[in-house]
Amino acid sequence: MKPWKIFFSTQPGLEGLASQELYELGFKITQDYHGGLEAVSHPRKLFQSIPYLRLFSRALIRLGSFPAREFHQFERGFKKLDFKAFLNDQPISVKAESHHCALYHTGAIAERIETYLNQDRQFDPSSPALNLYCRGQDNKFTISLDCCGDHLHKRGLLKKRGEAPLRETLAAALVKAIAPNTDIWDPFCGSGTILLESMLYHQPSSMTSFRHFSFETWPIYQKDEKAKETLPFPKNQDFHYYGSDLNQDILLSARDNLKAFQPTSFHLSQKDFYRTHPKEISDKPLTIITNPPYGERMPFHQLTKQFKQWKQDCPDLNILVLLPASKALPQAQTLLSFKNGGLPVLAQKLL
Repeated sequence: MKPWKIFFSTQPGLEGLASQELYELGFKITQDYHGGLEAVSHPRKLFQSIPYLRLFSRALIRLGSFPAREFHQFERGFKKLDFKAFLNDQPISVKAESHHCALYHTGAIAERIETYLNQDRQFDPSSPALNLYCRGQDNKFTISLDCCGDHLHKRGLLKKRGEAPLRETLAAALVKAIAPNTDIWDPFCGSGTILLESMLYHQPSSMTSFRHFSFETWPIYQKDEKAKETLPFPKNQDFHYYGSDLNQDILLSARDNLKAFQPTSFHLSQKDFYRTHPKEISDKPLTIITNPPYGERMPFHQLTKQFKQWKQDCPDLNILVLLPASKALPQAQTLLSFKNGGLPVLAQKLL
């Protein structure tokens, strides 16, 4: 089978790191966009790699494109596409959009696609849906097929979340940006997202056990036993992950979220950030990665003063902090810039 063209969507602002992730997995990137990357891959490599994608939200196979100004042209172009490798007993779910096209009725477009694919076919309504995307732009329509099902930020691990959780893909970006080779401490750990993503950075093989993907129901995947093989990763040093928070209830949530992994690797404790010192956490090299709460209750002057004092006391300490762009630190290196919950934020490494 010929290589597939795949579009990988990611949070705007993470494209550089996401490109590096695809390169490390062996993908050939052909085009970069705002909020995504396009690459080519053999189906087997795609299936083996999707469980390890940490910075992407979706992977869409580009099945084909064709021009159409009328429905008979659309139907003729669509019927040239081959779905045998993907259709099993799943129902079809179509999302259509149209921009500057003569065919602007997206409901009618989706209905025609579903009618064509469902004819002469029995499907199980309880099976996960096969998600198709039809995008029309200037009278040209592109048909894409979702490989993932749920968004990839849903690792299948975080059962309980705090009031303002950091999405897993963003936490993974913080970790990858600073590339820690030490133990990790998050002094505002909340429900444990950064700790979890730090562990997955050091132990990527742990990604494969807790979730399922829509491609696992496809005939092309089920017939290829090698596609089910996990990718080999070198064994990393065993690191420890320290989380602290002032809220005892949220610490209990973090403990529940992390209990699927080695209990000796995670250390959670109720501590006041302003009355704690890194040397109390560990006498080994340490990297701090944290997303402190925003808003009026966070005294940023006192926060930055605390970080600077720690850097003076522990020159080898690495600190990466996610802050609102309006609170940017003058003596820090900005590694990432993106939006978190609509708010422009910066991931800054203290110098």
